[in-house]
Amino acid sequence: MLDETTIKKIQRRLLEMAVNVHEILEENNISYIITYGTLLGAVRHKGFIPWDDDFDIYIFDDQYDKAIECLRISLPARMVVQDEINEPQYFHSWAHVKDLSSIVHCDLFPGDNTYTLKGFSIDLYRTKRVPANELHIFKYRENIRYYNKKHKLNLISNKEYIRIVYRLRFKLFIERTRNIFRKRERELWALLLPGRFMLDEEVFPLKKYPFENHEFWGPYDYNAFLERCYGDYLILPKKSERKPHYTQCTFIE
Repeated sequence: MLDETTIKKIQRRLLEMAVNVHEILEENNISYIITYGTLLGAVRHKGFIPWDDDFDIYIFDDQYDKAIECLRISLPARMVVQDEINEPQYFHSWAHVKDLSSIVHCDLFPGDNTYTLKGFSIDLYRTKRVPANELHIFKYRENIRYYNKKHKLNLISNKEYIRIVYRLRFKLFIERTRNIFRKRERELWALLLPGRFMLDEEVFPLKKYPFENHEFWGPYDYNAFLERCYGDYLILPKKSERKPHYTQCTFIE
């Protein structure tokens, strides 16, 4: 478990990275929103959740590829875009902005420890517009793609792969069958985590949120999204549940 001093040091570096990402995206007229714990921190703490050690950004689908290329070209020397281009074992379906001046270890997500770039990171998620009745189809497809990549890289056993993917394919088949008899519903913004989505009126117009003496773009209606994710998000979790992402961190000066 990381101590408070180390978490604060990680947060200062993450903030520096996030400001760089924000500036590059703004310069290139690319829209984004902070989400999950980062948005919760902005609303509840005006900055990081005290025990949080990551930073979550969603970029809209039609601008995502442009955003990654702009960041790849313009990030300062201590940061790099991490994806399948420069990471042989990359299995995530979204890119990271990685810190090159740290080495971390994560017990919570052990697969992350297989990467050659081991610094802490900013998640750059992609959000896509899909009809509401196809939200679960989108999620099942994304999950199958995720496990296909892990299996191809020998990061998951054949037995576990078959067990998980068989179940996902069966659920995907059921959803596709149901959709034959459904009318196309209004579109929404699909997010990668199960059951997560945002409506147009919750996202737009984007607005800025104060965050550790800086400002970042976020969704118009934070309350709808945070309630959907966390329930009563203003209540702090139990101390036993206040856990950082990483278990070890070494800074390279």
